[in-house]
Amino acid sequence: MLKIRVLELLRERGKSNYWLYNQLGMSSENFKRLAQNQTTGISYRILEDICCILECGPGDLFVLSDDPPENESVEAQEHQDAENGKGQMKQ
Repeated sequence: MLKIRVLELLRERGKSNYWLYNQLGMSSENFKRLAQNQTTGISYRILEDICCILECGPGDLFVLSDDPPENESVEAQEHQDAENGKGQMKQ
């Protein structure tokens, strides 16, 4: 899973979430979803703006992780297990 490291970059720079989402013109709720990897897509404009504001590159913003998505439901995992022959789906 690709994870965004925006919170780590903010800490390294001594900046707050509030500061960045105001710089981006984003709502606090949308920023929260972005920062907690609870979104399935990020526009190139937002990525470019984050990179410019935090003076970093796209490679600094992301890390590739083997961890499953944090918001993956139990039902989705059961469905995946059933497809892989690891169990039966509950009806």
